[in-house]
Amino acid sequence: MIETSCSTRTRGPITHAATYLLPIRKSRPEDLSDLGAYLEALSQHLEVIVVDGSPQDFFESHAAFWPSCTHVPPAACFKAANGKVWGVLTGLDIASHDKVVIADEDVRYDASSLERVLSLLDEG
Repeated sequence: MIETSCSTRTRGPITHAATYLLPIRKSRPEDLSDLGAYLEALSQHLEVIVVDGSPQDFFESHAAFWPSCTHVPPAACFKAANGKVWGVLTGLDIASHDKVVIADEDVRYDASSLERVLSLLDEG
């Protein structure tokens, strides 16, 4: 079972052969501590990739919020007019698993919901 509690901070074994892919872009300062805690908790159970299309100064500061996640800029070879599409293409290219949950920053899965999504991907 996936534990998404903010109190879970040490990296444990990966329990799912799946990738959680989050494309983001921030153009103004924000408190990302809640998002960071969520992603850090997820990263203990599956691979987490954050493709960050933010301007360089924001990109660099974001790494502190999710140190256990793979944090990359969108790859130039996948340049797309839509930033989310660009981020998704980049993330799919570097994902270690065939099962990929393409996420949105506004959606937070609880443990049972994410388990269900992963189960549905197994059936697909």
